[in-house]
Amino acid sequence: MSISQSILVIDDDLGIRDGLTVLLQKYFNVESAASGKEAVDIIKKRKHDIYIIDLFLGDMNGLEILAFIKKKHSNVITIILTGYGNDDDVIKAKKLGANEFLHKPISAKELKTVIDNLNRQKYNFISSEKAIEISYKLINEINIELIENFKIIKDSINILKDKIFDKYQDDLNEILLNTNNYEKKFEFIENLIKLKTYKFEDKKGDIQIKSAIEKSLHDFAFTDVYKRIIVEDNKSYVFVKAFQLLSDIMISMLNQAPKSVLKVSKTTRGIELEIINIDLTIQETFNNEKILVNFPYIEFNLLKEILRFTDSHFNIKKDGPYTNLIVVLKNI
Repeated sequence: MSISQSILVIDDDLGIRDGLTVLLQKYFNVESAASGKEAVDIIKKRKHDIYIIDLFLGDMNGLEILAFIKKKHSNVITIILTGYGNDDDVIKAKKLGANEFLHKPISAKELKTVIDNLNRQKYNFISSEKAIEISYKLINEINIELIENFKIIKDSINILKDKIFDKYQDDLNEILLNTNNYEKKFEFIENLIKLKTYKFEDKKGDIQIKSAIEKSLHDFAFTDVYKRIIVEDNKSYVFVKAFQLLSDIMISMLNQAPKSVLKVSKTTRGIELEIINIDLTIQETFNNEKILVNFPYIEFNLLKEILRFTDSHFNIKKDGPYTNLIVVLKNI
């Protein structure tokens, strides 16, 4: 990018601050701040294109500076640097809009590569940014309206069930089941939008695993799926809403794989949810090798966003004749 771009380096370590300033000024107009207060004073006076922020300053937390910058200038590039940051800090920084979270030590060359990549992303897609924002807003509004309509349909069916002949009861039950399932799908989309736009909020707490799974089964009205679920432990400390949503996703996928079993257990890493004997084509779909009819795309996209939010992961493994999907939700 052009040397006309400006960078503000915010770090209370003199060596790092001066080192980055000297090395980066070959490519950018670089200014520096030695404290949070000095940084705030500079930010109030003038805007920079890029901000490099130390997470732990002497007088302020770097996340406070990040929030202040994003409140004034939402479209600038922000990079958090730290030698001690943990997973919670990464999640908080991303929710506040940080473009990157990097661990020290990092060379000026590596940092320049990161900045170039962020610039490329920003300027390649900046023209479509407004269109994406409008699209998300429109989809969300339609989604909310559809969910409200589903509730009206369900209420109407429940009233009709008491007033019509027995021979129509099975038809109404099937309509009600399908309505429940579609309603959950639209709730999935709503949460996917929140996760994609960093508007999904959650707190950690103790959860009862069996209760969460039973709620998912009840919400979907999947009575036969219950027989194919094994829960080995019943309590853990995780993101509460994320686990309930993850439970919904896995139950929905299990319903679409009638020969599969869901096993839920606790490990040293967190809560492990394993769908045993899921279709082998799952791997091909993840590798974008083919498009499958009726493949649960919404569930998988939401699954990946939930795992990104919680800094967790999934794995697909071949175990003899079976292909298993393994999801581990961290219990940090």
